[in-house]
Amino acid sequence: MSFDAIIAWDSFFHLDHGDQTAMLGRFAAWLRPGGWLMFTSGPSHSAIRDKMFDVPIAYASYSDAGYRVLLAEAGFTVRMAVFDEPQGAIHKVWMAQKS
Repeated sequence: MSFDAIIAWDSFFHLDHGDQTAMLGRFAAWLRPGGWLMFTSGPSHSAIRDKMFDVPIAYASYSDAGYRVLLAEAGFTVRMAVFDEPQGAIHKVWMAQKS
């Protein structure tokens, strides 16, 4: 089974750093050549544990440079990486294309 696109909006950053790295390889395996990956991340390298509605929640992100390296290693070319709310600059949207 293969796909033309995968969207991981507000979900990918709930994986820890190691699981994100592994997941990029899985995304690459699932996509057809030329396929698209869209995901969201935080603004910088971080790992946060917090609560939302009294439920424990975790967030993790790599730095911009870190994601670029990991995406390239997984066979992706970054086509776009922008903050969707420039005034806040905390929610980055990534578009990467499988080579």
